[in-house]
Amino acid sequence: MALLKVVRADHPDEVFASLKDHADRMPRTAFHYALEKLPEEQRQEAKVWRIPLSPPQTRTYQQVKNPMSTEFIDNVKGFLLNPIETLIAHKDESLGDALRYFAIIMSICGAFYGIMIGLNFAVTETLTGLPASLAAFGAIGGVVLVAIVATIIFGIITLFITGIILHIFVYIAGGRKDVSTTLRTVIYAATPSLLFGWIPLIGILANFWSLALEIFAIRELHEISTARAVIAVILPFILMIILVALSLSAFLFSTSTSTSHRIRTVLGGAEQEESSQPFFIPDLF
Repeated sequence: MALLKVVRADHPDEVFASLKDHADRMPRTAFHYALEKLPEEQRQEAKVWRIPLSPPQTRTYQQVKNPMSTEFIDNVKGFLLNPIETLIAHKDESLGDALRYFAIIMSICGAFYGIMIGLNFAVTETLTGLPASLAAFGAIGGVVLVAIVATIIFGIITLFITGIILHIFVYIAGGRKDVSTTLRTVIYAATPSLLFGWIPLIGILANFWSLALEIFAIRELHEISTARAVIAVILPFILMIILVALSLSAFLFSTSTSTSHRIRTVLGGAEQEESSQPFFIPDLF
């Protein structure tokens, strides 16, 4: 990539001709990174070479056998290890492509959660009266399928809610791209936390990396400064903390007020009861 960056600046025409000859064989990230600084006219022409991305007759046996082994794994590796260049390469990606990538990640998460729940259910097969093997097969098979579907549905709903809220703050920070761009930033940034967030200790690092990746994604895709991207990402957390603090303060105040009112009521009732009792003078004679 570094060599391509240097050659692209000094010999744009040669790079353009080489891209034309090797567009169908180049990795997607390298192809789009090579286009980044070329003249706009050449960029628009070169984009056509990747549509469709891979004609059927040029696909390898490994791609046909397992399409996840190429582009999806390259994207995951790019977002984890080389995020800036990978984000630049995905600047012009459609929301549909990003959603397909998101669905694959959510399917992996759903399958993992389903297996864990199914194994937990299989351990308690004595409660159902089924043999262990039959209980394990039925539990894992059924639960995994349900977990995958539920995880995808829940993930998409959460994605759109989070993306729309984040887009408001991106717009406040100066971003002027459409909401689909913000949704793609949420998808790309979620890669570390979704794949590794469940692992103890490593999950903490994965969540922090997702936060940093969100800032990078907003900066690159919305084409704003790093400071503005930080504001767009951090501002919702600050407002959330303020709202939680205000809600907690209001709850504590209402609780203390109610408690003091009950105490005054009890004390007032006791005084009234005491004053209502007849006063007896002892008979000393």
